[in-house]
Amino acid sequence: MKLANALSQRAELQTRIHQLETRLYNNAQVQEGESPAEDPQDLLQELEEDYARLEALIACINRTNCCTLVDGVPLSDLLARRDCRKGKLGILRNFLDNASELVSRRTVGEISPAARWARSGSAALWMCAPCRERWTGCPKSCGSWMRKFRRQTGPPRFWRGDRRGISPPAGGE
Repeated sequence: MKLANALSQRAELQTRIHQLETRLYNNAQVQEGESPAEDPQDLLQELEEDYARLEALIACINRTNCCTLVDGVPLSDLLARRDCRKGKLGILRNFLDNASELVSRRTVGEISPAARWARSGSAALWMCAPCRERWTGCPKSCGSWMRKFRRQTGPPRFWRGDRRGISPPAGGE
């Protein structure tokens, strides 16, 4: 199996789990004397099986990402960096939106430093650029979508900390 197929299966399983959640919710309460449209026990069993498959699939995806190097850095490290930058960018965008809202002011002196800084929006542009640069070429450059899927268990055979000072996880290699 290729990583692209595994990612597709993960998305399908997550959709199915969400649908099962909705079906369970719809069958949680019934009119007295009636039976639910679907047996909640059967739905709970399906949910348990789907979560077991999802857990195994995510573990394999993570092992594959850990062993796939892009410019000498494990793909899992790059994904973590991307996720953190997206989180910071979301917070920064909300801050900029909030700080740049028009408020009636009487003098220029009443504008707070945060509002003056927010009008420039330079921090948001600074945060967006590395994400776009790194992720537009990453899958193609490392061939990760067509990488052989790693099913074995256990820690990766190597740990290469990022040149920017990321150290191995506590208790890791």
